[in-house]
Amino acid sequence: MKGNQALAIGIKLIGCVTVVYALITLIYGVYNIVLSSNHGMVEEILFAQRFSIFVGGLAVPVVIGALGFYLLAAGEKVAKRFSKDWSFENENMYRQTFSAALKLVGVAMVVYCLFPLSTALTEIIYIQTLSSSSGAIYSTDQQLFSFWKNAVPGLVYLLGGLYFTFRGKGLVSLAFRGENRE
Repeated sequence: MKGNQALAIGIKLIGCVTVVYALITLIYGVYNIVLSSNHGMVEEILFAQRFSIFVGGLAVPVVIGALGFYLLAAGEKVAKRFSKDWSFENENMYRQTFSAALKLVGVAMVVYCLFPLSTALTEIIYIQTLSSSSGAIYSTDQQLFSFWKNAVPGLVYLLGGLYFTFRGKGLVSLAFRGENRE
């Protein structure tokens, strides 16, 4: 099996896991929408709460689920895009497999970053709505903490995933620095 074939299989597996994770998040979002009630909230705050639940609980899981189905259906195309610079005749089998696995981990990290980043985005929307509403009695410290708690890991996953996917040659060279390329 060549590295790009292993990469295509892995991308399809990531697509499957992404669809399942998006479905779980969607079920949780529907559950939150059904259970959300006003409890005497100011109208602007109620709108912000429901909008953030809609974006984070319905819209984002649907988009990410669609991405998962795309990875599942087009794994070969995605693998060709990520492995177009490989020359299989000159590449060591272990190096090629490690490089494919590194790109696979990178794709998984990029897909995984979408959930915490979308949560951070809905927190920002919620904070902005709270701060613009008159007479808001709620502190935004907890929402800011929640934003940073989701934004920082999401950005680390995104940047690490992009590096592993597109610029991982340095790590491959480091991992195989003592071996000759065949």
